[in-house]
Amino acid sequence: EFQTWLAGGKTTGTLADMGRKVYTDLGCVTCHLDAGTGRGPSLAGVFGHEVTLANGSTVIADEAYIRESILVPTAKMVAGYAPLMPTFQGVVNEEQIAQLTAYIKSLVVTAPAGTAPATPAAPAGGAATTPAATN
Repeated sequence: EFQTWLAGGKTTGTLADMGRKVYTDLGCVTCHLDAGTGRGPSLAGVFGHEVTLANGSTVIADEAYIRESILVPTAKMVAGYAPLMPTFQGVVNEEQIAQLTAYIKSLVVTAPAGTAPATPAAPAGGAATTPAATN
C-alpha cells in the first residue's frame, strides 16, 4: 500500500515492469541497445558484474553504481563510451530510480538464434556457476 501511495496511485506490474516504462519514457532505450551497438553500453547482464571504466579501473555494477550513473553519469565513465548521457538528477525521483534499478537487474544477455546463450563474467565475490544439466 505504501508503494502505491508513494507512486501516486494504483501501480500495475512489478517494480521491473514499472522500470521498463520509465526506461522507455526517458529514452534510455535509444542509447543502451542490447547488442552493445548504441551510444551507451548495453545494460543486459551488467548487474552484479565488473565494469571497466575509462580510467582503467573497475567497479561492480551494483545498486549504488546504477544510482550514481543515473544521477551523475560522468562520475564513472564506462571504457569506450563518450560522456553523452545527461544527468537525471532532479528529473527522476527515488521511486523511479528503484524501478530503473529493478529493470536493469532483470535484463539478461540473450544469444542470437541458433547459438548457445552467452555466459556473463563471474559475479563479484564468487565464481561463475554452471547450470545443472537437464534431461
